[in-house]
Amino acid sequence: MNRQARRGAEHGRRAANRDSQNHYRRRGLRSNEWQTLVHLTGKLIKILANKKNASRASDAAKEAQVNFDRAVAREAPRIACKKGCSHCCHNFVSASPADIFRVARHIRKNRKAETQAVLERIYASEDNTRQISQQGRYDERQPCALLLGGACSVYEARPVLPPYN
Repeated sequence: MNRQARRGAEHGRRAANRDSQNHYRRRGLRSNEWQTLVHLTGKLIKILANKKNASRASDAAKEAQVNFDRAVAREAPRIACKKGCSHCCHNFVSASPADIFRVARHIRKNRKAETQAVLERIYASEDNTRQISQQGRYDERQPCALLLGGACSVYEARPVLPPYN
């Protein structure tokens, strides 16, 4: 490759980089944030692309959770809750399919003897809330089916998104 071709290629890379930066800036991300986002997206793609790993969806969800927790620890204001506080667990709780796979794997691995009881609580909760709107669930303070004794029974595998989103 001659000097002019190298300059052209470098100019193209710089232009693509500027376009990426502008794309993320328009969405409210600072430079270091978009670089982190691109890096983490690459890690998630690599995990999901590994067809030999049958648990790749839950592994990707776990990676996302770890990075979410790091970001919250760095950026979010400190929350006054502590172990035993279950206020948020009485709001509308949602989970992605990857979160559900991760929770199921956690239950099978760590609470194997309780699997049937957990399923029965999930089915009962779904029956109790099927006809209730999200606002109604909040107003009625319906607990998450995985809340036991005021604590999350699957805390290590909880959904990535907080329950108030």
